[in-house]
Amino acid sequence: MADKYGSYEDFIPLEHGVWYFRPGAAITKGSPVKVTVDGNNLGEIEVQEAAADEPCIGYAMEAATGANDPRTIRVLTRFRAIAKATASAAITRGDAVTPAGADKVKSMAGINEGGTTNHGQYVSKAFSIALQSPAADADTFAVGLF
Repeated sequence: MADKYGSYEDFIPLEHGVWYFRPGAAITKGSPVKVTVDGNNLGEIEVQEAAADEPCIGYAMEAATGANDPRTIRVLTRFRAIAKATASAAITRGDAVTPAGADKVKSMAGINEGGTTNHGQYVSKAFSIALQSPAADADTFAVGLF
């Protein structure tokens, strides 16, 4: 079992939805950002500016000069907490996740709601976003909880 989460508490409440990420490129203050690098643990997750129509996790509250910027930057997210989760299979960072049973979670990517435009069922089942990419069943990783 791989542990990408690191030695952090299993549940970290976020004050006003703010969390700190490493910049993976130059970032303009106020830009929407997406997770681009998992890191070996929670403290090494990197963000970059999100392009048009890409899923983002929040907005940069500070600018970054580039990937070599030695500090982390504050990101205002939609998350209430960062938590440790266990995957039931491989999950791509940025995917919405839902319970898979047996104390594990699974990706909601590719869920078919019968071709309807009503996404209420999808939204009601998603409770977090994968901030890292677990590779296999039983890998632990970070999720942002709504």
